[in-house]
Amino acid sequence: MILPTTRDYFEAIARIDAEGFGRNEPRSHLNLQSLVDTSEGLAFTYLHQREPAGYIFSRRLGETAYIGPLGVRADVQDKGVGRMLMLASMDGLRTRSQIIGLEVRPHNVKAIGLYARLGFVNTYPSLNFPVPGCSELDRLVERDGTGTTRLVEFEDIVATRNAGAVHDIARFTFEEFGDIDFSMDLAWALGEGNGWVIVARGPGGKVSGFMALVPELLDMVWGAVSEHSGYGAAAMLLRELRRRAPERKMLLRVNARYVPLCSFLASSGFRLSGVTSRMLLEGFQGDSLLPSNKLMLRAWIG
Repeated sequence: MILPTTRDYFEAIARIDAEGFGRNEPRSHLNLQSLVDTSEGLAFTYLHQREPAGYIFSRRLGETAYIGPLGVRADVQDKGVGRMLMLASMDGLRTRSQIIGLEVRPHNVKAIGLYARLGFVNTYPSLNFPVPGCSELDRLVERDGTGTTRLVEFEDIVATRNAGAVHDIARFTFEEFGDIDFSMDLAWALGEGNGWVIVARGPGGKVSGFMALVPELLDMVWGAVSEHSGYGAAAMLLRELRRRAPERKMLLRVNARYVPLCSFLASSGFRLSGVTSRMLLEGFQGDSLLPSNKLMLRAWIG
């Protein structure tokens, strides 16, 4: 039986997730609540003998949607549970999304086979880059900051509880990217007072980019920067984020279709630490099979 996920299932879901993904620490209940809150009703739990034995979460970012995380208890694997959970999410996303994708570890052959049978195809992978410390980012800003001096205003909208900035960022991402909207995730971060969201504004207070680290929502850095502001602005935003959390482990996960952005990171001292496979549902690929010059940083996992 598949039912909407509620807090009553969190303890069991955290246990299944920790075992399946080999986590040293299980997901917190706040993290699971964030996945429910941002799922728009597409968080499901599979019950076996009235006990949670599988889970799946989905999320839409405007017209772009992704599925995951997904987990199935060891004793009910290979019984079609993962397929049922996937179909429940796919049915809910098809009518409201232009792009549907997911991420999967390259060595997880069983999951890749399931996704392929359901119509998902491989596309550009995600590249993982640890974020360096303040001194390295200072040097990067000095090297690439020319021309970004107009970006004089930085604000941590979580610290200031500036809800109006969510609307400003939504307008910025619509103008720059069209089909991407981070409003739900940003509103959740503000509502919980969780993490850091740094916004850069240019002349007239117009948003030029933002960078976020909201650990309970997504345990890696994400954000977007205007092409007109360039890589210097991205470096400055990363530095502002690092200054607020100097000791915290930070990871960027960037879609390899953003070729110039990945090249910039690799040539600027960011060390590639791993690769994650991406798959897209056939018929819901949009322009995600094409390379892009956009400055977008966002993982597809929760």
